[in-house]
Amino acid sequence: MHGGRAHIEVRAVHLPDHEALVKDLIARLGDIEGVQWAEVNAAIGRVIVDFDPEGPDLGDLLDVVEAVERHHEVVEERFPKDRAEHPADIEPLRRAAVSLGADVAGLTFSVFGQLLRVTPFPVELASLVSLAEQQPRLREFFERMVGAPATDLGLGVTSALAQAVALGPFGLAVDISLRCQQVSELRARRAAWARLEPELFSGPMAVRTIPLDVVDRPVKLRQGPIERYADRTTLASLAAFGVALPLTGSPRRAAGLVVAGPPRPRAWDGRPLPRSWDASCRDETSSWWTRRLSGGSIASTTSWSTPERCSAGRRSKPSRPSGPGRTRCAPS
Repeated sequence: MHGGRAHIEVRAVHLPDHEALVKDLIARLGDIEGVQWAEVNAAIGRVIVDFDPEGPDLGDLLDVVEAVERHHEVVEERFPKDRAEHPADIEPLRRAAVSLGADVAGLTFSVFGQLLRVTPFPVELASLVSLAEQQPRLREFFERMVGAPATDLGLGVTSALAQAVALGPFGLAVDISLRCQQVSELRARRAAWARLEPELFSGPMAVRTIPLDVVDRPVKLRQGPIERYADRTTLASLAAFGVALPLTGSPRRAAGLVVAGPPRPRAWDGRPLPRSWDASCRDETSSWWTRRLSGGSIASTTSWSTPERCSAGRRSKPSRPSGPGRTRCAPS
């Protein structure tokens, strides 16, 4: 929030045929004393409210938004799981911090376990968790079920736990390096947004968009070279497992071939990329991308949105969960 501006996610405003909801919402928010203007950006599913910091607080605005949702009977509408995260939200940074903490705790346990000569769990346990994180098709399955944020957090914490009980400090050290880069990336994104938000959302005309009539693709998007490589190496690893198991008679050795083949991709805008490259590159380009948005109307139509209910800087109002991995409000 800059001075007094909140970006609040609203159910159903991104869908066609909800003009009455949009008009009612703008009118109700505009009637609040201290609100300068309110406008809906249907492309990102949010209402942007500019108000006097000494007047209404964020809780007052949320009460009005929830009342309008109840009046128009859209409270059961789910927020899209594939909606991009808002660059000001704190939740992605919190998830990265939780994963980093899990890795640090796991590394500590692993080192002390080796010093105390604790019997480790089979290393293949950690490898199987890593396989679920690395293979694009498996990640896509989990993301469809619970969403990308919950998948990242769940797999990250589970991987740290598995590597800890397997007493594998080297993998945890690599993961700690990755998490530190991710935290740096998220902080850079938030800083870039704080600098450019007043320019991107300078007034109602810079915010207003109509709902987009989104249709499903007639055919599935073709795989890229990284996806094809991941599929081939996974199939080759499974074939190697089938050959090695009867030859060696050791399930552990055969399982090692399964997890050795697949690469370590990281989903970014639908295409897997190396995870450390992804984080460091986005750290360097966060400011550049956000600055590009300020050059034209793309600022009001780009998919800046969030699994959280709203982004603002003064206070947050806790409320009921809004779906997997969601909270009603997150301060920015």
